[in-house]
Parts: sequence; structure tokens; C-alpha cells
Amino acid sequence: MSILTSKACRSSNGRLTYIFNEPVHCSSKATQRVLACAGTNILMLQTPDGQVSEVQNGNYLQRQFHNVLLKARNPHKTYQAQSVIISFDKSEFDTKKLGLQATQALELVQGFVQKYFSDCQSVSAIQADGVGGNGNGDGKLHCHLIINSVKPDGRVVNTNRFGVFRLRKELDSYMADNYERVVGKVWTNPITKVERDLSTIQTKQEWQQQLKNAINQVKSQVKDFDTFRQQLLQRGINVTERGKKSPHLVYAATVIGSRGTKRWRVRDFYQRIDKSTGQVLSTRGLGKDYTRESLEHYWQAMREQTSDLKKKEDNNRESRQYNNEELRELFRAASRSRTKTAEQRESQRQAFRKLVEYETSQNAQQRRISKTVGRKTQPGANEAELKHKGGPSEGNRPNRNGQKHARPNPRPDDGPEP
Repeated sequence: MSILTSKACRSSNGRLTYIFNEPVHCSSKATQRVLACAGTNILMLQTPDGQVSEVQNGNYLQRQFHNVLLKARNPHKTYQAQSVIISFDKSEFDTKKLGLQATQALELVQGFVQKYFSDCQSVSAIQADGVGGNGNGDGKLHCHLIINSVKPDGRVVNTNRFGVFRLRKELDSYMADNYERVVGKVWTNPITKVERDLSTIQTKQEWQQQLKNAINQVKSQVKDFDTFRQQLLQRGINVTERGKKSPHLVYAATVIGSRGTKRWRVRDFYQRIDKSTGQVLSTRGLGKDYTRESLEHYWQAMREQTSDLKKKEDNNRESRQYNNEELRELFRAASRSRTKTAEQRESQRQAFRKLVEYETSQNAQQRRISKTVGRKTQPGANEAELKHKGGPSEGNRPNRNGQKHARPNPRPDDGPEP
């Protein structure tokens, strides 16, 4: 299995609508655009029996990606998603039983996602509607894996997790452990399987194909030409540079085949061109991808990609540090504000409590004054009080003019009345 691309996308909408909303590209093998699909930390449309439907709406999935993106500290991120394309070799899935193999491929991809990207939001879609390398519709079974650059908890996914070499290593490790369990046969890595029984090689064309496989594998594992040459030399392939006016590479190896020992050589790329017309008369060699210029360009692109990923990671780290410091300052300001608010509320409560106590005392005092004044001003209050005590004596009873009668003193010689 090989990771064909791992590309950062500025918008997840374009990739999701391309995968799910477009018609079948080539119907010679597949009658539908998506053969199987699944998602992680996302809602997928389902069939009436509760299974995930192969027919999905890219806009519906994109809205969920966008809702998670809004949780980030910076919702206006330049790159919103990562697009990873996994292409299966014919030795892994020959597409003869397309429905079964699509289900098996999805199980492998989802298992890989659960192991390495379970904390992310992602969508996987299995397809086989490609036109193929020769344009005859014999496309390989492949998977589109779209991963949101923001986790469901609002944290950003580290960009170094999307490096091609890292993904390939992790994927190969997962396939070696789980392919036989899912598919039922032993898995042999088609990328590293470049060493073939040389006794079966009959022609130079077969040897050149094996040579291309070896070069493709080695160039993806090294970072410069000297290491590239040493690695090939360990495999029995000698690489030399020739020509001063038009430098070129020559690949040579000794092959012990069924017809004896042979020493084969082939140059990287050569075209014979008519000088007068500019027409290409013949083409020889392995191809343009195997010239030193193309190899250096490949390694430079890999270095730039690694450097870009590192810069993005550094920028994200600095942004997180700045945001964390800013957030801590906001927390401190909020804490001070809460403390000040609590003090103000306590002061208001105490003032309100004193006001209530003052009003209560004033009301009580007012009631006492009103009660006292009412007793003095109410008519007949004294008479009622005197009657309650038994009333005044006859001698003390006032006359009509309000004067009391003077009781005469009895004389000593007065006796009792008859």
C-alpha cells in the first residue's frame, strides 16, 4: 500500500463535494461513485436498516466540519482539512469481487484511522471509478480520507502527523498486523517487494521494470544523491554519471537468469531529436523521472514539504503559546473582576441590611408615638378608665361647672341620722 498524496486543503467543502456529489468518473468497473464509506466523530446518513449509506451529501458533511472548525481559537484557519489518498495495489485487491473488497478496504482504513486519528473528525470513502494509468478504466481500489484540521474539542491537529513518510510507515505497520485477519491471506508490501527471483527474468524489459521499482523505493527513503547511490549499490545496482556536455546516469547490474549471467545497462533518459524540425525521432531509457535532475527536484520538494510542515508546527506552537498567555491574562482579569463584584455585592448587602434595620426602628418608634398621642386625644378615655377603677367618690364628683363638691366635715355633736 502507498500513500499517493497527503495534501492540506484550504476548504473541506471542495474535497467532500468532489468525493460524494460528483457522478461516476468511469462506469466500466464501478456503477456508483462511492462503494463504501464511514466516518469518525461525525454523523453519516444511514439506510433504513441502520447501516451507513454509500450515498452521502458533501454539503451535509462539510457543515459538520465547519461547526468543529468554529471551536478553534482561530476559526479562520488557512488550511481547514487534510486530504489523504490511499491506493491499493492489484496484489492487495484485484477488484474482481468489488463489493466485498471495498468493504474489506474500508475496514482496514477505518482500523488505521481508529489507531492513529481517533481523536480527529474524519470521513473515509472507497472508490474504484478511476480511468486507470492506461485510460482503459481499470482503476485501482483507492480510499479518500479527509481529516479535519481541528479536533472536536477545539484543539488543532499537529501537522507533522500528516507527513508522507510517517503515514506510509504507520500504514505499512498496520497492514502487516491486520491485513491477513481482514482479507484472509498473507500481506506482502508491494512497495518493498522489488526483489524478485532473478531466474524468472527472461528479458531486459522485465529487468528494467524491476529496476524502476527499486529506484522508486530507494528514492523515497533517502534525502540526497550520494545516499541514493549507496543504497542501490547494496542491492547490486551500480549508478554512474557520464557525459560532460549532456550529463546523464547509467544504471547497471549483473543478473543471473535462466540463460546464464548477464550484465545489463540502461541510461536514465534520452531522446533523439531532428535538429531541423525539432521532431522526436526516438526515446530510450527508463524515463524522465529517473534523471538526476528529476531526483534532485524530488528530494528538494520533500525537504520543502518537511520544512513547511515544521514551520507550520512552529507557528502553531507560537500561536498556542501567545493564545495561552492571552487566555491566562483574561482569566486573571476575570478573577479580579469577580472578586471586585463580590466585594461590591457584599457592601450593597450590608448597606441594605442597615437601611432595613433603620427603617424598622423608625417604624417602631413612630408606632409608639402614635399610640401615646392617641391616648391623650381620644374623648372619654379618662371616664372609661375611672369607671374601670370603680368611679369617683360622691364628694369628688364634679358639678356642672367642673368644680368638685366640697364635702362638709361632720360635727362632733351630730349623731347618726334617724
